Amino acid sequence: MNVNCAKCGKLNPLGTVFCHGCGGRIEVTAGQVLGSVAETERHLRERTIYHWGRSALNLCGFALFAALALRYGMVPAVPLAELPATPPQVLFPIDNLAWADGAGPAAPGTPAKPGAAVVAAEEKPPPMPTIAVPKRLEWRRQQGPFILSSMGLDMARLAAMQQEVVAAQKPDGSFAGGDPLAATALGTLALHALPGKPPVDAAAARGLTALLAKVADLSAATPLSRSLVIMALVDAEALPESVRVAFGIRLVDGSVGTWQALALPLYAPKSRPSELAGLRAALKEPLWQAFLTINDASSQVGVDARLLFSENAKSLLRGEDRLVWAHLAWHHPLAPRDLADTLKAWSAAAPCAVDPALATVAGTFAPAAVALLTVTSPARLPPVLLTR
Repeated sequence: MNVNCAKCGKLNPLGTVFCHGCGGRIEVTAGQVLGSVAETERHLRERTIYHWGRSALNLCGFALFAALALRYGMVPAVPLAELPATPPQVLFPIDNLAWADGAGPAAPGTPAKPGAAVVAAEEKPPPMPTIAVPKRLEWRRQQGPFILSSMGLDMARLAAMQQEVVAAQKPDGSFAGGDPLAATALGTLALHALPGKPPVDAAAARGLTALLAKVADLSAATPLSRSLVIMALVDAEALPESVRVAFGIRLVDGSVGTWQALALPLYAPKSRPSELAGLRAALKEPLWQAFLTINDASSQVGVDARLLFSENAKSLLRGEDRLVWAHLAWHHPLAPRDLADTLKAWSAAAPCAVDPALATVAGTFAPAAVALLTVTSPARLPPVLLTR
């Protein structure tokens, strides 16, 4: 402890009688003593903290050194895991994408390409004498169950919906409904959504044969029936080019905008209609406008991601709206988990109501057919072909 000389200001140790600077007598007050004591305590406190800090750093350094020595000097290296080799899974085989450029169906008897899935004998579809299996349907047969089951869909429920559609078919291949042509088109389209089981494939082949027999009469059909027939034939790669050209703008004139729009992704890119003004005028809801946008190669407009969230999907109560949402969410994958969760829920639930016009022409199986088309959307087209 120190005190200052009142005369010269020199700092002297506490207890000094005469200043070491000027020799004058030092008068010490109580305030000086208290201030000197406080200053000394502050210095002691700082010195103690300094020593504690040094001790903590030394301890941390020792701990780090011990840890490194233990890790690299005493603990042996973890051996590499030996896992069995996994055969490659061909999800989108290039050889099966020729249909995207407008290639025709594979000729009967064509040998399977390397990497094609091996189908058990009891799962092979029965021979179809009049119609060759299109490559698009073959892709679905190979990849559809894997894609849908990996998303957690209720496959037993899908099979039950397929059986409901098959049960509506007549012996001649047509389907019961207010308009047999429209009913047959919707039923065939729904059965083609997930091929692979012999009874389903046989029923789909009979339905397709019945539709092809009516192609010449499409001009006299109602717009809804004509659109459903064309959509079913396009999906099966069986629409004659002459028919597509003959109807031209009537394929997208907006007279039955819902099904005309839903057919767009099924066309091969080179033959997809591009004049969509009629559809945009007929389908003004944001969800449908977004769907038309992603199917318009000339459009540069983005899609509002909020449309693809599961919260928006839960508000959809009409089968056709759910179908376009599923197409859009798969086609434009901004919220893939929402898509998977929604389709999983829809696959386990009862089909919702469809548009009254469709229910009238297609009959009681229409909700199941639309629900089947909805939940199988990820298996209906390879995503690599859905980008603009």
